[in-house]
Amino acid sequence: GAVIGFITAVVCALLQDINEWLHIDDGLYVFKLHGIGGILGSFMTGIFANQSISALDGSSLYPGAYNGNGIQVAKQLAEIGAISAYSFVVSWILLMILKYIPGMHLRVDREAEIRGLDLDQFFDEEMDHWDLSPAGIDVMQSGPTAFTHGVAQTSEGSMTPNETTISVEKKK
Repeated sequence: GAVIGFITAVVCALLQDINEWLHIDDGLYVFKLHGIGGILGSFMTGIFANQSISALDGSSLYPGAYNGNGIQVAKQLAEIGAISAYSFVVSWILLMILKYIPGMHLRVDREAEIRGLDLDQFFDEEMDHWDLSPAGIDVMQSGPTAFTHGVAQTSEGSMTPNETTISVEKKK
């Protein structure tokens, strides 16, 4: 179990940019962690399942391919396919229902996405804004940050925001 968990964790960490590769809008990385992690963990269970461990419940003996039961890998693949299909269909149905409920939206408008969902949906910012300083170094602006037409406005403990503009020029 620990080997499967370790390998799955390493693979999920290596797939850091999978949302961008597959064009998935998943800010919490649910697909990467639960989808990919679950598929890989289930598949590897079919390979490494140990008869002595599965016998601990007193009624079942399900060894994996490593213990000579190669059919367990096929069973795990069938399980992965069935769970994936079920998850897709149920999610699609629920999202279609949500789409037609007044006031429920699957996507936010472009302005809200640029401004930030914390500010748009919750009227507050939960995380400070990271930006590039004029020297090109990542800096974190303290205090709430809002965006108006691409210009960051921050307040440093006061109610009046100070405008911060950073110009970026391409070097030729």
